[in-house]
Amino acid sequence: PSLGNHDVLSSESGSQTGPYFSSFTLPTAAEAGGVASGTEAYYSFDWGNVHFVVLDSSDSLRTSGSPMLTWLAADLASTAQDWIVAYWHHPAYTKGTHDSDTEIELIEMRENVVPILDAYGVDLTFTGHSHDYERSYLIAGTYDTPTPDFPTLLATGRILDSGDGQVGGDGAYTKGAGQTPSSGIVHTVAGSGSQAGIAPLDHPVMFYSDDVLGSVVLDIDGNRADVRFL
Repeated sequence: PSLGNHDVLSSESGSQTGPYFSSFTLPTAAEAGGVASGTEAYYSFDWGNVHFVVLDSSDSLRTSGSPMLTWLAADLASTAQDWIVAYWHHPAYTKGTHDSDTEIELIEMRENVVPILDAYGVDLTFTGHSHDYERSYLIAGTYDTPTPDFPTLLATGRILDSGDGQVGGDGAYTKGAGQTPSSGIVHTVAGSGSQAGIAPLDHPVMFYSDDVLGSVVLDIDGNRADVRFL
């Protein structure tokens, strides 16, 4: 799990107390891979050939040099897994029922966290909060507030592949092996598992957006990842 804004109404990251922290037992000492975080608020683990990083965008500091971001860089630097997937609650990019250009949690995740993810070659991110589904192009280096429009992003090389990323369509997005900096991330907002809301759904980094109920399924087989909105 990752801590959400509703969880922090009754739970607190600093003391790791409340229903959220009493409901789960999470790796604080790198028991499942990665680097010890010392807290259940954010942590990492390995599954197969994937390294998962779980962040707390709700109740831990999101500023540069903060404990979570310092740990994040160290954790990413330590992994040799084929895939790196990061997930947290507040999306760095969304024009859904929330707006990543106006809300501080979302802005700070984009401006302070995504550059670290880019620097270590993270492949995929998953978030919620906006009650909709949005999936980006393969992008890198997109941290501005507000986010530039699509032609600007394309012209400045921040959209690395403007195709649909689909086998049978324009073709899957591809990356080289290893942690190549700024090699591109696909960002997904999946916040419509229980509720879908009417929203603009016109964020310039997003290839596809929808306001229907659904969940995201991730399958990884060797060097291929398939992500489906179900």
